[in-house]
Amino acid sequence: MSKHINRIELLDCTLRDGGYLNNWEFTDNNIVEIINKLVKSKIEIIECGYLSRTRGKPADSTCFLSLERINNLLKINNLDKASSQFVVMVNLGEFELNDLPLFNPDTDLVKGIRLAFHKYNITDAIKAANVIKQQGYDLYIQPMIIDSYSEQDILDLIKESDKLSPGALYIVDSKGILRKTDFYKIVQLFNNNLNSCVKLGIHLHNDNNTAIDNAAGFVKFIKNRSIIIDVSIDGAGRRGGNIKLQEMASYLNSNNNKNYLFLSFLSI
Repeated sequence: MSKHINRIELLDCTLRDGGYLNNWEFTDNNIVEIINKLVKSKIEIIECGYLSRTRGKPADSTCFLSLERINNLLKINNLDKASSQFVVMVNLGEFELNDLPLFNPDTDLVKGIRLAFHKYNITDAIKAANVIKQQGYDLYIQPMIIDSYSEQDILDLIKESDKLSPGALYIVDSKGILRKTDFYKIVQLFNNNLNSCVKLGIHLHNDNNTAIDNAAGFVKFIKNRSIIIDVSIDGAGRRGGNIKLQEMASYLNSNNNKNYLFLSFLSI
């Protein structure tokens, strides 16, 4: 594996995972306000919400019916000049991915799609992931409930992932139950077998108050590949919530020479 400086990115999922707290009922103005705050805070990747035909609404929601609506919302608010990258999540089966428009780098602001799926749907997920790649989007592979995977399941997943050359493959602790020893065992398995060009991401829920410690350990452990850490404002998210953006940004500023702006107005 080639040696390079560890590249660390934060992905904020407030508008998507935080939506479990308010049924994704963010006004369009509120959506733009939150995104603007995150851009000013220098967060590298911002998840705008879900792309969903089953739950999507035409306005005032972060469950979107189409990519066109998200792109238009960002454009009319001058977010086309933002340095942050914009992504959206699709739960497998909630959106017909064959309807995805071809990505146009000159006009489209949503560049990446995060595909979430369960282990029992992995065959369909691989097919869906191929469609996302063919349409020109950055692909983030999000296998939910990683503790349901055996070691061989993980190795098989990595093998399929490498065929797709995704932007990132994730370790998702959906239930927030992974203790340090089990977490690092999974991290090591991914890191030792995943193509070194693929970013390794983590999405950790905080049900057992271990998320920030596991994330800090993850940063120290991974030295030779780029990584992504999911966070949300004030830890907003399902059940125990996510890693708090403010805590993770502060940690990385102090320990990893990052330059996130810890803004007092960063709230939802």
